[in-house]
Amino acid sequence: MVVLTHKDKTEKKTGLREQTRVSNYIQMAEQIVSRLQREFSDVLNVHPKVYCVNARHKEEVRPIVTQIYSTMKDLFTEKLFSVPEACCRMSQHILQWAVENEKRPVITHDEFSALCTEAHPALKSLLQNLPAPNRFKALQAIASYLQDAGTIIRLRDSNLLVANPNWLTNVFLGSLIGMEQGFQHAAESNSGAEYPISSDGILSQFECNTFVVDHLLQHLQTDRYTGFTPMNVQSLLESLDLCFKVSGNG
Repeated sequence: MVVLTHKDKTEKKTGLREQTRVSNYIQMAEQIVSRLQREFSDVLNVHPKVYCVNARHKEEVRPIVTQIYSTMKDLFTEKLFSVPEACCRMSQHILQWAVENEKRPVITHDEFSALCTEAHPALKSLLQNLPAPNRFKALQAIASYLQDAGTIIRLRDSNLLVANPNWLTNVFLGSLIGMEQGFQHAAESNSGAEYPISSDGILSQFECNTFVVDHLLQHLQTDRYTGFTPMNVQSLLESLDLCFKVSGNG
């Protein structure tokens, strides 16, 4: 939108020659705007009208404000699907899905993509028409928004997302704290039968797998949680910085 704000300066020039000069300036501005419309029609939406106003008078500025509001409304309701509205619906969809699938608190990126297409037709169309690299970036952007909103938790360097953050803090981490207390008790009583014990805190891959399967995975399966494998449970631990792979064999 092009606005010439010093109309009050030109009005003081009452001579015919000066009025003609001002009129020529406005026509020149309109021609420039028309040229910009033609040259940048594919990337820029230039409003066709040039406003010439006295910026110190509210009555003259008000039509500009009205036009700005009208343009923004048209932009977000007709020409583009509303990204905030789509993300809000996605957030509501994930929350509802988490309630209906309380025993499935962790999902893969493919499952997250499927939920996105279910949540909003515009998201479905967007994701279907994007090439694979851009589709992945779009999903990452949606996931980032939902994490900022507290709806999900993205796991670093992992193919998993936590669809129910309350489960992660109240159930999973709570179980680990209970196991840590049991581990300490076993170490103090010199009884390592239940928990793998290492004086330097390093377990072999076999011991780690045994711990994951016999304790974490078994606990999750006992509570009827689904969608977990030894690999993604270990990935979950690594993403939360609760364990690390170190160099060396085994």
